[in-house]
Formats: sequence, structure tokens, C-alpha cells
Amino acid sequence: DRDVTGVQTCALPISKTLTEIPFQVLFPFFYIWFIYWYTGQIGMESWLDGFPGRMNWRYGMFLSISIVACFVAQGLGFLIGILCINSSNSSTLLSCSSLIFIFLFSGFFVKIVEMGPQVQWITYFSFIRFSLESLVILLYGQGRCGLIPVPGTKEPTVPTEPAVLYAFNLHDEDLWPNIYWLLGHLIVIRVAAFIALKSLANPKFFNVNISACGCFNVFRKIPLIPRAVNALRKETKFLVKLLLVWLVILFLVLIVVAVIVIMIVLNEMRW
Repeated sequence: DRDVTGVQTCALPISKTLTEIPFQVLFPFFYIWFIYWYTGQIGMESWLDGFPGRMNWRYGMFLSISIVACFVAQGLGFLIGILCINSSNSSTLLSCSSLIFIFLFSGFFVKIVEMGPQVQWITYFSFIRFSLESLVILLYGQGRCGLIPVPGTKEPTVPTEPAVLYAFNLHDEDLWPNIYWLLGHLIVIRVAAFIALKSLANPKFFNVNISACGCFNVFRKIPLIPRAVNALRKETKFLVKLLLVWLVILFLVLIVVAVIVIMIVLNEMRW
């Protein structure tokens, strides 16, 4: 499209994002509104409380975090589609592997507090973790259980800790750090998708002019270096496919490790 119509590369992701904003907002809005009201969650006494002007802060934050998570998932889809633009099979395999990885290390199936310290750092690559923890804090934290009276007095001054937050090892002050992490995932994935699209549209996007640095001119006298650089440029597509294969293998290895960890945790819980 850029070569035929002369449209700038940045116009494609921006236009696609803008055209999909109504769907990315309306679909989560109506789905969450119905589920939140139907399950009788806190802060929605009537189905009218889910519309702007009547919704409280708890439901508004719940809805906002869900919409941001949808935009993160959309950006991940853009990134995978750009990387695997020439192979639909690779796109399907990579997207399925990514979803399995994201959900396995989100804390949904196995709580993060029950994972070993060797694998807990992997959960930072799952944006579902931060959206899930934020939603759990909004539903069961932020003063929902109220206060309990101090023994010997009638004044409630000691806040109660919800059992759900205790099970997930979460606290009210963890809400905003999780939101910041979720926004960080949104920015990083969008920027990575733009860089991938830019490099695909312009193969010279990452080219470095060695002659601009005088200290590196000595390498131009070595005949093997220019040949190696030209060979790498010719084999760019092969290197990209090789990188995708290694990413898929890495995801499969992580899945196997996750299954082993889950089996170990379940075995310990049984004993």
C-alpha cells in the first residue's frame, strides 16, 4: 500500500486502530455491563447503573481496565500479523502459543504466590496477570469489607482483609502498579508492532551508515565484513523465519515447564 498509494507507513496502524475503536469499546462495554449486573457485583444495584452518568468509580475502573486489556490484545494481534504476514500457518501457531503462554502465567490457573521464584519473573510478560489482579482488587478490595471494631470498643477502626485478596497475596496499594504495568504492555507492544511494520515496509530502516563514524572506517578495509553484511541483507527473510521458529520452540518449552510446575504444585497441595 505504501509503494502504490504513497501513504506513510504510520498511517496504517493509526487508521486501523481508529476504525476499530468503536468495536474495542462498545463490545467490552455491553458484555461487562451485562455480566457485572447479572452476577450482582458490588456498585450496581440496577442495570441502569452501568451507563455513563450513573456508574460509580468501582465499576468505571473495572470497565476501563477491561477496555485497556482489549487494546493490548489488539496490539498483540497486530504484532503477530505483521511478523507472520507471509505465512498464515505461522501466524496461527504463534498466536495460539502466545495465548497459552499468557494465560498459563497470568495467575488464573495457578496463583502466582504458589509458583516458585524461578518462574515468577515470567509472569511479568503476561498482560492478563496485571488486568486480572487489578479486577480482583477492584471487586474484593478498596474497603469493600469495611471495618471491624477493636476488641473492647464499639468504634470500627481496624480494616478487614478480604479472603480473596489474601489468597492471591494482593493488597489495595497494588492496584495502581498493576495499571501502570498494563499501560506499559500497551505502549511496548504498539511500538514493537510499528517498528516491525516499518522494517517490513522499508528494509533499510535498520541500516547503519558505518562511514558516518570515523572510528569504524577501519572495518571497511576488511573484505569479509562487507560480504557478510550483504549476505545478511539477502537472507533477512530466512532469519525472520528462523527467529519465529525459535520463538515457537521457546513458547513450547515454557509451556512444558509450566505444566511440570503445575503438576508439582498440585502434588504438594494434595499431600
